[in-house]
Amino acid sequence: MYFPSVCAIEMPSPSRITADTMDEVRLAEERDLATRLLEHDFADIRLVDAALTRIKNGTYGLCLRCDETISLNRLGVMPHAAYCVNCQEAVERNGVNEVSFHDDLTGTLVGQ
Repeated sequence: MYFPSVCAIEMPSPSRITADTMDEVRLAEERDLATRLLEHDFADIRLVDAALTRIKNGTYGLCLRCDETISLNRLGVMPHAAYCVNCQEAVERNGVNEVSFHDDLTGTLVGQ
């Protein structure tokens, strides 16, 4: 004797599984994006803090690499600039980012 209501096990439909999976993927992507945005914001804050420290030390506007004056046009566009255009290009060519290169030069991390 066959009892369909007792023997049948209800399985979720493939579309339900796919929807749940898609929701999980979307949430993971949103978390990744939020993390990247926070990391970017934190990096910006470190650059601004470093610029404020240079103002306090009287070295703001001087390139950390060659000690030449950073142009006012550059500082107007990037007030946290730590390097003149030539040195920034050299830093980028060598694959060193501005924060880590600055930290190596000063030997300290801003905010630590």
